Amino acid sequence: MFGKYTIEDIAVLGEYRVQGKEVAVRVCPECGDGRYKFWVDPSKGVGYCYHCHYSPRLEQLLGAARLSGIGLVPTVKKAPGPTPVPVMVPAEELPSDSLGWEFIVRRRLDVDALIQNRVGYCPTGRYRYRLIFPFYSRAGEYRGFQGRWVLPHLPAGVPKWITASGTKKSQFLWNFHQVFAQQRWCVLVEGIFDALRIPDWGVAMLGKTTSAQQRALLEYFDYIFVMLDADATEDAKLLARTLVSNAVFRVAVVQLEEGDPDSNDPKHLAALLRAASPAGFEETAGSEVLCG
Repeated sequence: MFGKYTIEDIAVLGEYRVQGKEVAVRVCPECGDGRYKFWVDPSKGVGYCYHCHYSPRLEQLLGAARLSGIGLVPTVKKAPGPTPVPVMVPAEELPSDSLGWEFIVRRRLDVDALIQNRVGYCPTGRYRYRLIFPFYSRAGEYRGFQGRWVLPHLPAGVPKWITASGTKKSQFLWNFHQVFAQQRWCVLVEGIFDALRIPDWGVAMLGKTTSAQQRALLEYFDYIFVMLDADATEDAKLLARTLVSNAVFRVAVVQLEEGDPDSNDPKHLAALLRAASPAGFEETAGSEVLCG
């Protein structure tokens, strides 16, 4: 049983994969994408397609499926895939005297988190002198990347970050799939380096606000802590109000005294997080870091 639904109920939608308490359906009943993009959360009674953003109520969807039978599931459509990751050296294989490794050390980036997210350094080609940060879907499927310039000097006209063609940052939360696999709470930050300072909790919205697609991802969490730069107090409060008005989870703002999460010590950030935690959160979260 999946809440009030059985696997036989879900099966009317076509081929599926059970992953924990959720079900990935091969073909989206709305857009026809056949890459298991349509996810069903029976406990919440909702579905969501990570290709076309179709988000039906499960009761209505299954009712339509039973009435129309096989005709509900459209023919699988082929969709162009994301831009492939360029040739790069994985973070764990970088020589200690390489430009990529020097940048990692200089910025105090968490190497384990880089390895888990399959980050690497591109020494040649269009993305030369850049660390490559792949984006992944909630299920951990590759969806595109951003490249960050690593040399101390940034030439005129050269962007610090480059986003791969076809990659829509507004559809992703960087590090989401890693955090979501461990727990049902997160710390929402602006940038990738902010998330890397607290990789067990941090997910990056890649900007100062969230899109509808990102808010849909955040709804999979029960608790969300908003941690923006110290000078963005009002932005953080506005973002928290936006999240609360769009969903049913609990939101708290973590106020930094100075700088951004990337410039703060992880232990200090943990202390601020404990102070901002709502009553009963530590017991619910079960986090040794927060309760220690």
